[in-house]
Amino acid sequence: MAKAYDKLQGLLMNYEDWPKSTVTEQKSSEDLSLFRGKSQGRPAWHYVIVPQHNFTIVQALKGNSTVNVTDLGRIVQYRNNRDEIKNMSGWGDNPPRIIQNWLSAHYSSAAVDENISLTDTNDDIRLCTMQRAIPEQRLEIGLHYFIPQKFYYIKLIEDSPSSLARRAGLKSYDRVIFLNGVNIENDSPMQFDHRFDIDRHCPVQMLVCSPATYDHYKANKMSFSCDLPSVQRLKPIYATSSNQ
Repeated sequence: MAKAYDKLQGLLMNYEDWPKSTVTEQKSSEDLSLFRGKSQGRPAWHYVIVPQHNFTIVQALKGNSTVNVTDLGRIVQYRNNRDEIKNMSGWGDNPPRIIQNWLSAHYSSAAVDENISLTDTNDDIRLCTMQRAIPEQRLEIGLHYFIPQKFYYIKLIEDSPSSLARRAGLKSYDRVIFLNGVNIENDSPMQFDHRFDIDRHCPVQMLVCSPATYDHYKANKMSFSCDLPSVQRLKPIYATSSNQ
């Protein structure tokens, strides 16, 4: 049944209607959200780019809420194979599979949350070092890639203040610039994952910065380096057991 559904979804759009290129750009402080509901009494869906200041509102929406999605953000637009600009909206309960796959390849979840400030006051660049107790030990961080702007960032998985990553000075949504002395900004996701998995018996050293600092440097075409005078060289943290 699921295979038949996927096949039907793929046939719902002609090749000429398939997305060819993006029109709506996404900032790191914006989230891609799918809204399902009814329009004119018919099931409908819309993909919307939601800005940071509306994250909490969207999260609080209930299934029976009545909203105008354009009050919450911008409907995603794309250029199709006819070179027409179209809204990423449609009739039915779910978007066609081709739409879902295309969006996954061109957009990402927001690389901040509602608590992150993007106002740069002072450089927040940290050199953080962690040593596993055993090679198999997990560092309790999630590695993420923000597709539209091509950068890597982390989320802390372990909420405990005593976790290895947190004690080393890492914070959720930190941008990763260097890993073990190598600039990874141009790495593919596969290359980055490989770097992270090799030499697991060695310390893991990451040069990271806050989202605000990252945006400031990129907007002003400034380069990151481990030798910058503003880098905070934090005390290395060594796990004494595999539970840390």
